Amino acid sequence: MTVALRKAGVTKDVTGISIHKGGVLKTVTEGWIRAGGVLLQFFSTISVALNKTEVLGRSNSAGTTNVTTDAVSAIPTGTIGTVTYLWTRTAPDAHSWTINSPTSATTSFSTLAAPDEDWFATFECTIADSAGQTVTSTTVDADCANVYFGGGGGPFP
Repeated sequence: MTVALRKAGVTKDVTGISIHKGGVLKTVTEGWIRAGGVLLQFFSTISVALNKTEVLGRSNSAGTTNVTTDAVSAIPTGTIGTVTYLWTRTAPDAHSWTINSPTSATTSFSTLAAPDEDWFATFECTIADSAGQTVTSTTVDADCANVYFGGGGGPFP
């Protein structure tokens, strides 16, 4: 386990902190220590993983329609206290996308697609905890398509 030590607003990693009390050695993941007359906060380094690297949305509509992907979740570890989430698009272009729950752990993405349109975008999630630590996830690829097959049974009208 890596533990971060914050002093004067600067965070540095240390190998770990253990306390020996009553004949038992216990690893501590968060708390305060006094070093050189200064009270210092220590805590585990946070990380975030995504439960999916790709999310898909499909529609079969004769007109332009809103297509929504399946959900993706950010899963943080090592956080202290309250955790905040902020999903952002990493590759902006002219096509408009909506992040359906931009400040939640779990979200999906939507875009308007005309018949036979397929749109791609990438997103990431930045999390922060009460100790002031932040970390950004790897990206998730979103793909939304309106694959209209028409009323005649053929692949496209």
